Amino acid sequence: MIAIWLAYPVGFAHARQVSEFIESQSALWYVGYAAVFILFAAGGTQRRDRLPKIPQLKPMQIPLFVLGLILLVLWGVLFRSEVLVNLENIWADPIPVIAGIVAIPVVAFILVRYYTRGGRKAIV
Repeated sequence: MIAIWLAYPVGFAHARQVSEFIESQSALWYVGYAAVFILFAAGGTQRRDRLPKIPQLKPMQIPLFVLGLILLVLWGVLFRSEVLVNLENIWADPIPVIAGIVAIPVVAFILVRYYTRGGRKAIV
């Protein structure tokens, strides 16, 4: 969806706008990145499929998870107005949204058909 939005209609004018927005709001982006990093660190303390990546943080798993969620909610609150403006802009020209709604299932179907051709089983 992001690639369609950046490239629509002809050029990459939106990409410059995104870049300028990130530069002007860099402190807020750090909050979002910190939230994602902390949530991944909390998840890395306990793995069920293999050994934990950072087992030394196991006692901090719950506090890290709570801190990551708090930062994620804070980031969402700080970007609330921008998100609402973006939603208005997205639905003002619904062609890229419709293109994404059509393209994603079509590409998914093609990929599944390609990787299961010849009677091969799909790996889930």
